[in-house]
Amino acid sequence: MSYCTLNDLRDILPKNITIGNSTIPTVTAARSDSITTSTANKYLYFASQYVDSRLSQIYLVPLIKITKVTVNITNNMLPLSMDVMVSDISGFNVDSAIRLQDDNGNELATVGSISENVVVGGTTVKNFNHLTLSSPSINAYDAGSHGLVHMMVYPDPIPVMTARLACALIFDRLFIADQHPDVSNYGKTLRNLVTVDMNAILGGQIRLLGQEFCSRRFVRGQLFDTVRLAIENLTIDQGKEG
Repeated sequence: MSYCTLNDLRDILPKNITIGNSTIPTVTAARSDSITTSTANKYLYFASQYVDSRLSQIYLVPLIKITKVTVNITNNMLPLSMDVMVSDISGFNVDSAIRLQDDNGNELATVGSISENVVVGGTTVKNFNHLTLSSPSINAYDAGSHGLVHMMVYPDPIPVMTARLACALIFDRLFIADQHPDVSNYGKTLRNLVTVDMNAILGGQIRLLGQEFCSRRFVRGQLFDTVRLAIENLTIDQGKEG
């Protein structure tokens, strides 16, 4: 289980580091490195484990996904359909985890692509309503039977924290392999950004929406006015690398 996707990690990694395919350097291009998909997933797992270990003193871990966006299904869907017509696609991204639902059932799916333009009546227009799934749906969904699409996400800033930490781990590994200094400045910057966000969560300045607090003896955590930690006087920059 990971709190972010491989595409999230790709967005953080420098362009000369690729996942799952090799890039060929040219005379004018920087040296390129490639890591396998399984290796990238392993680092995402390591980063997620770190996040859980830090949050476990105040939140029940692993964290759960919450519904961030809910839109109506506007056209009926047949079984094995790849296309979903909804009232608004503005909140969705490629790789978004979604739940398809109507009065008869529901299933989990993933957004495979979102086209910028679609053809309607022979005319190309900007896409506002069309999602393409990564794999065919199992069930049919009726727009007239309260057909809905929910986007399921981990609360912010957990996905970007996980991607940044995994990227830092990968980048330092490549740095050491290339006989550079043992820690890269880019990796250090990413870890410091993660540390600041983590301290803000542990210090109560950021609350993770939809997550359950750990209970104390005979008392639920939600009954306290603020989050209480074993670490007193936690500062936003505590633990940052110099």
